[in-house]
Amino acid sequence: MVYLNIVMFICSLIGYFYLIKTLFKIDGAFIPLTTFSFITVITYFGGLCQILQIITYILLGLGLLGFIYFLIKKGWHDVEIGSLLFYGCFIVGTILFLGLLLRTHFIHYDNFSHWGIVVKDMLLTHAFPNRSSTVIDFTNYPLGMACWIYYGCQFLGHSQGMMLFIQGIFIFSCFYAMFGIIQEKKRFLLYVFLGAGCSLLSIFNITIRINNLLVDFILPVMTLAGFSIIYTYRYQLKKATFILVWALGLLTIVKSTGSLFVLFALLYFVYIAFIDQKTRMKKNILAFVVLLTSYIPTLLWKIHVNHVFSGVSQKFDTAHLQTKTAGQVNKIIHLFVQSSFDFSSRQTIGIFAFEIIAIIACFVVYRVLHKKWSLMKAIVALDVMLVAYFVGILAMYIYSMPLDEALYLAGFERYTSSIVILFCGALVLCATIDLQESFEIKMGMIHDYKAFHSVKTKKYYQVSIIVLSALSIITLLSEYNGMVYNQQQYATSLPCKVEAVTHDCWNHQKIDHHRYLVYASDKDSQVTNYYLQYITRYMLFADHVDGLCAFYEDNLVNLLKDYDYLVIVESDHDEKMLLKEYFNQSGKEKIYKVKDLFKTMTPAAKKQYQQIRELS
Repeated sequence: MVYLNIVMFICSLIGYFYLIKTLFKIDGAFIPLTTFSFITVITYFGGLCQILQIITYILLGLGLLGFIYFLIKKGWHDVEIGSLLFYGCFIVGTILFLGLLLRTHFIHYDNFSHWGIVVKDMLLTHAFPNRSSTVIDFTNYPLGMACWIYYGCQFLGHSQGMMLFIQGIFIFSCFYAMFGIIQEKKRFLLYVFLGAGCSLLSIFNITIRINNLLVDFILPVMTLAGFSIIYTYRYQLKKATFILVWALGLLTIVKSTGSLFVLFALLYFVYIAFIDQKTRMKKNILAFVVLLTSYIPTLLWKIHVNHVFSGVSQKFDTAHLQTKTAGQVNKIIHLFVQSSFDFSSRQTIGIFAFEIIAIIACFVVYRVLHKKWSLMKAIVALDVMLVAYFVGILAMYIYSMPLDEALYLAGFERYTSSIVILFCGALVLCATIDLQESFEIKMGMIHDYKAFHSVKTKKYYQVSIIVLSALSIITLLSEYNGMVYNQQQYATSLPCKVEAVTHDCWNHQKIDHHRYLVYASDKDSQVTNYYLQYITRYMLFADHVDGLCAFYEDNLVNLLKDYDYLVIVESDHDEKMLLKEYFNQSGKEKIYKVKDLFKTMTPAAKKQYQQIRELS
């Protein structure tokens, strides 16, 4: 049955690819992203209408009908291939990374505190979280990517690796869409140049990587894909509108800050719409339609949250402003400015390095080739975007974020990574366009009589390909090896220890309301910062999980009587001694049922228990 589901899922996607290609005649590079965005947004609407599981089967069925149509029309004959070398490299790289993700486990804190547990809740209940979803703490976080992962896991299987694999497919579809900006499909240098730029973006995502469900990397790469779509169809904005309705609509519900990234894409759309003065009115209308429709999903989400979770306190409530004094605000501003201009930070170095390189490139091209690149205009526009984003983030820390988190700029590195990736990626896209326009001889899809101006320029071309290819391979290997290293650390990580005791439970559709007390050391504050509790909550799908790093002998029996299970994740000498002394148990790592413990109480434990009963 599992293999049948996998085959149907793949065939369904092929069906969607072919239908979109046939009906809308869009570039093949944009088809996967358009398909995935369409499926995700429709799944999201299904969740809002409380038909989450039903809508996935309907979507699968529509895709299978498309696949039947593909077979009838012999659609494989319509497949257009530009650079075979590029497609070969892209496919090999994608398979390597996705294969690794499939074998990966969660380690990052936020996978257990929200992004992983919310998908697990949806898969087990086949519904969006509601008031009864007591395992979910952050109920106002949008469910954009969770809907895509839910759709994929519904047919491909339930596991941590599968969740990462499905999200990885989406990320690579965004990268693939970025290459749609290349019009001279036979110029491999353009692919290598853009590929090298994309690979360098991973440097700014190194603290998160793609081996977790955090969406901070998805925000900029989706926006970059949007830039590519808008530029490619700058003379066919109706076609761009069809794609952007789904892609940008999804972007608004990837994360609450997604609306800001959508705004960046829409501003570029409006800018493009005003270039051609002859059809300004028509393009203005199109821009306005996109502006309205792309924000519908996030507006519906706000309505949903206000209706389902009315009266529930949410994170980033503006009420937190009242707790900040003028001195505290000044402290936040000082730390923010200091962090923003910290030249030991990878993000700060990236911004200045890419900007300086871009300016030098424009100057060299102007002096040597006597050409003006549009990259200079892009630098100015992107600098404005950068400043606006940082001002917005500062405002969030001051007005929306809880004081204890704002005082140390919680999540600052992730927030800045997103905008730095967008900034650097946009420069690379613009430079790719300028490079494409700099070739004196244009190449089409058919054999060209002449591809280079001279033998000398051909040599430069070939050397550039070798250098950029080496840069891409080195950077991607570094990213791949980093992910492998992270996964190798899993064997000694806390999630692995918890899973070894509790297992990753998927065998029930309701939240486990039993009371669990989990014992482990407080190494790296793993108990006091709730890391242990969130991991156990995810593994057991339980809503009442407390953590403990030390037992107090005088209160041991009194403590345990309030729980149903004791989970020993990391044993130690004191814990083993107490469990042996009071309950005749070894104290090794496993789950102990408290009722069974009380049946094996020693005289010392019975005496303590009797004292508790007398006091009560």
